Amino acid sequence: MKKYIVATISILLLLTGCSDKDEASTKEKTKEETKEETKEETKEVTQEQTNKSENQELTNKLKKESVVQEALVYEQNGVMFGTFVVNDKASVQDAVELAEEYAEILKSEYGNLEVRVSAEKNGKKVANIMKNKETNVTTDSDIKKSETVDVNQLLEEGIVTFKLNFVSQQLSLLLDSTKLTGALEGKKDSELVLLVGTETFDFKSNIFKPTQFDVANTDYSKTELTKAKILIK
Repeated sequence: MKKYIVATISILLLLTGCSDKDEASTKEKTKEETKEETKEETKEVTQEQTNKSENQELTNKLKKESVVQEALVYEQNGVMFGTFVVNDKASVQDAVELAEEYAEILKSEYGNLEVRVSAEKNGKKVANIMKNKETNVTTDSDIKKSETVDVNQLLEEGIVTFKLNFVSQQLSLLLDSTKLTGALEGKKDSELVLLVGTETFDFKSNIFKPTQFDVANTDYSKTELTKAKILIK
């Protein structure tokens, strides 16, 4: 009987020892896996930071704006970024106008790169301006050869209106073709082009309202679009 008890205790101790070893081995393996994951994450963060090239001059300039709390201007993977957070005193319109201003600044300095400027307020993105590095450029000679009509004139006549995309904060220009007169009368969407500075944008007939010609989601402000022209091909 005593031998049986001793044998049983020995087996239990042996099993307990194996269990402890297995548990220790599992914990050690988990630690090693955690270390490897941490190393990979650190490597990824370091690589991302290495790819960033900050423009300290513009960053400091943006930080000095009265409505700005935090800001960073940097280039990464061929894209120029401008990001900032506005304070509680700033309105959404303030943020949008400031984003547009700095998008223009970055575009003028980094014309060969795509530009993206965004603004946040209370943890929510309130402005997102994008300017592509490739644009359709119209020369002065092309403009002189074609007939143009001022957008401002069409605004006053109620032929042109603007529509704001509240998600992207981009403006679309809408043209009511039923009200067109003079040189524009009877023209199709494919015959008209929006001219903003030296950039041109084709009009597209609205799917749901064919008589409405649109240039959707531009990266321009209302002031810039008001100064634009409509060119007849």
